[in-house]
Amino acid sequence: MTWFNPFGLAAMAVMMIPNIVFAMKCRDGFVNRWHNRVVETLEQIGRFSCFLFMVVNVPGHQLHNRTSKKRSGRSHFFSHTRLKQPSGLTSA
Repeated sequence: MTWFNPFGLAAMAVMMIPNIVFAMKCRDGFVNRWHNRVVETLEQIGRFSCFLFMVVNVPGHQLHNRTSKKRSGRSHFFSHTRLKQPSGLTSA
């Protein structure tokens, strides 16, 4: 696994297109009626952290299929459970 995720970079670039268009059309930005620096700072930290984690893979945090054997039509999530028949029914 590499640290760089080109698909995340492409998705981020596509999502940034409306922001870039808005910034080009409205160079003055918009009027900020709320002057809460804590919320603005937390918003920026969250925004740029999301951008970072879309492009950078964190080692050890990737979903893997733990078995290579093909299960009988059930997904891997439910493979550890066994379906029990009700006691009154018999299989033919």
